[in-house]
Amino acid sequence: MIKIVFHTFLVFMLTLYVGCNAELPDEDVTEEQIEQFLREHMEILDRLDLEAYMNNFSEDATWQNAVGMHLEGKSDIEEFLARIFPTLENAGWEVHNIIIQLVTPEVAVADVEVDLRNQILPEGFIEGMDETVIPERNLLNTYILKRDNGEWSIAAEKIRDKLDLDALVD
Repeated sequence: MIKIVFHTFLVFMLTLYVGCNAELPDEDVTEEQIEQFLREHMEILDRLDLEAYMNNFSEDATWQNAVGMHLEGKSDIEEFLARIFPTLENAGWEVHNIIIQLVTPEVAVADVEVDLRNQILPEGFIEGMDETVIPERNLLNTYILKRDNGEWSIAAEKIRDKLDLDALVD
């Protein structure tokens, strides 16, 4: 009985010691790495390099656009974005703010405020509409990021738009 109590106490103390002395990544460095990852992600988008852009997503990623379309899995996201990228050929991006919250050393949530200018929706892109130029969209992209083997990837992305997209269709 004394051996069991001592063993339990020893395991508890070892767990406490390891927990208190575990080397966690420096939060500032980790946040800087995440910000760099997201800025590079937006630069890839600006170059319209779909393959490189999709390399930032995990295989089981989810994605939701500003009008509520929800996609699951990297291949479905890529198929949809292959239609969207041509609408961005004359567009410009400006990142205003990146807010990062570390949930654990391996998971983070980030909000990225972005202005998108001059997106051109071709005729029929939205059913019944002629070619439409959207001069400016103010977007808030929320990302859930996960780190595996030191590399960050996008597990989920949700895009919200301050522009009333329904007004374009009405």
